[in-house]
Amino acid sequence: MAESCPDGLDAIRDAFNLPDPTPQLLELIRAHPELPTIGDIVVFYLELVQQSPSQIEVLSSTLKARQSLPSPPLTDLANQYR
Repeated sequence: MAESCPDGLDAIRDAFNLPDPTPQLLELIRAHPELPTIGDIVVFYLELVQQSPSQIEVLSSTLKARQSLPSPPLTDLANQYR
């Protein structure tokens, strides 16, 4: 199984400490468009929401912005799990 990007959790934590984490999270996704990276972002976000439910808008804006990025080919995603 593929692993997330090196220092990924630190980069995610740094992004969520910004007033608007969307640009930094999108840059992380562009640089490492693998499922583990996206999964780490979601897990970290869910932990933050449990601590502070008002942060729900943060991920919503990131996910909405993510829609504008091209999707990696399905073969690239499938190859991560071979």
